Amino acid sequence: MLKHVSTRWLSIGKCLERLLTNWEPLKSFFKQEVADKTLAPNASKKASKILETLRSRSVCLYIMFLSYTIKLFDSFLTVNQSDSPKAHKMQNSCRKLIRDIRVRFVVPAAFGGGKVIEDVDYKSKYNLKHDKDLIIGEMSRVFIENKEI
Repeated sequence: MLKHVSTRWLSIGKCLERLLTNWEPLKSFFKQEVADKTLAPNASKKASKILETLRSRSVCLYIMFLSYTIKLFDSFLTVNQSDSPKAHKMQNSCRKLIRDIRVRFVVPAAFGGGKVIEDVDYKSKYNLKHDKDLIIGEMSRVFIENKEI
């Protein structure tokens, strides 16, 4: 079993991966729990709510996307969490994180002309990638392409 430590953000990605790995077994378990007539009404109600959430294709897609995206933040947090001072590295680290996020939904041309990351107009509709070009993670992309949502 994984230990949950004070650096919680670093364990969320692993939790999401485990949730996705066990998605179908969890659905099966809660389906049995809902069918179990020996459960107290309150417990059955909770199991039913969890099953409803696990049956939601959009929730599954959301978890897939989060699992992919959180890796960006995990690497940022890992670099910046230590006992030694990191203030001198923070600006570059933040810029890298912002760039890593923006390249997933902003067209490459918006970064041209030697623009600093802060000057990229990521809100302009002309700088946004088309839906099919968004970088959302392989699992999410396959899920959508298979019309599972």
